Amino acid sequence: MSDNRVRILALVGSLRRDSVNRKLALVAQQGAAEQAEIEIFEDLKGIPPFDEDDEAQVPQAVKALWARIEAADAVLVVTPEYNSSVPGQLKNVIDWASRPFATNPLRGKNVAVVGASPGGGGARSSIADAQRILTRAGATVIEETFSVARAYQQLDAAGELSNPEIKDGVVAVVTALATRSRGQL
Repeated sequence: MSDNRVRILALVGSLRRDSVNRKLALVAQQGAAEQAEIEIFEDLKGIPPFDEDDEAQVPQAVKALWARIEAADAVLVVTPEYNSSVPGQLKNVIDWASRPFATNPLRGKNVAVVGASPGGGGARSSIADAQRILTRAGATVIEETFSVARAYQQLDAAGELSNPEIKDGVVAVVTALATRSRGQL
């Protein structure tokens, strides 16, 4: 492994332990290991609903999220598509990460968005929504993206996303994210 790997925090928008989006994050983590150290954030469920009244006493789980984002060189958002948009819990995490607006941990952070869905659209609507929301939060969202359509049909007999085209696609996005972020370190 190279010592100059970029540290990327992956935010997986599905709460399911066995979700195809978590599997996609694992493909990215394993496939891009030479150039990036990808940490998958495991506590989306532990982030309380965003409430401006809580900003005076920010919950500890949110402070931990902020610290993880700040420690990362970049962020990879991996989103399913629920009703043609991002899942509520992922939006909630972005809402918390966008606070306080002027100095939030996403501000200026390079972010890439990928996703998978069981439908033919391949999470493209949720990817576009996530890109728009993250841009509004102050993140620097890179243009490169990747989507997996008919995700359940892409699983092999072991239940993994082993298709080389999927690996190549998500690794290309991570490579672009790492290259851009490495230039800013």
